[in-house]
Amino acid sequence: MYPTLLDDFTRIHRMTDECGRAKGDTMLGVAGFKSFFDGVSSMHTAFLSEPYSDAKTPNDVGHLTVKPEEMQRRALKAAKEGYNVKIHAIGDEAVTKALDVYEYVEKALGKDMPKNVQFNIEHLENIKEADIERLRDLHVIASVQPAHALIDPHGEEKDLGQHRIKMMWPFRHYLARGVKIAFGTDTPVVDYNPYQNMYNAETRKAITGGKAWEPQNSVNIQEALRAYTSGSASCAHRQNEVGTLEVGKLADLAVLNQDILKVSPETMLNTKAVMTMVNGKVVYRGN
Repeated sequence: MYPTLLDDFTRIHRMTDECGRAKGDTMLGVAGFKSFFDGVSSMHTAFLSEPYSDAKTPNDVGHLTVKPEEMQRRALKAAKEGYNVKIHAIGDEAVTKALDVYEYVEKALGKDMPKNVQFNIEHLENIKEADIERLRDLHVIASVQPAHALIDPHGEEKDLGQHRIKMMWPFRHYLARGVKIAFGTDTPVVDYNPYQNMYNAETRKAITGGKAWEPQNSVNIQEALRAYTSGSASCAHRQNEVGTLEVGKLADLAVLNQDILKVSPETMLNTKAVMTMVNGKVVYRGN
């Protein structure tokens, strides 16, 4: 669970102490906090460094949901207590401000920073090139959703213009510069089907077909699978427990009806699980 990051941690402490892992249930726990820093591009509430291309007001750049100083205070408190922090930041200026928050926390805690704390930014739909290096240098994970890029690409072009869409969902740029990425869907925004999401990442096409959108930012299937597994495990700082099949880790795995590393992206869309295992226990068998 990722409860909302607020000033009052009383509810979080109660959740941490009274449910899930604290009571011996390893399947449920508080992995960290999430907090919104801006909105969404389609509503012009994502915070940009320059006005929207189809601006509705003279300085239409969106806005932050809370003041940076407030986010700094909350993130610092969470990190001190050993919680991971996720910040929702979609616009490029919101991403910059989120990185500023994490840099502030790193400097404030210094050597006292708990080793089990992981900082993530959610969505990062639009980013400045200079901030890609900051992601890497601050060890912040880019938690991104490939399917979101294909919801309404024409709308993104209208909102941000041709010069900015080159840096929208720039997965290839991240990997080329050493940024760790994690894939997900943000369901119910889009279908949680992982094979559809990896298809979107590999082809930059919608599952219904059509032209590839900004294909220079695509990734290969190995990279997509790694982002979905070890990348996601790292987001929760559980990379020593899950995310890869290794001795000593939980036996969480799925047996598929085909080798997704060898079939075409289109064929991968027909992938089904024939067996699923969680912590060594078979929880699903197909017909």
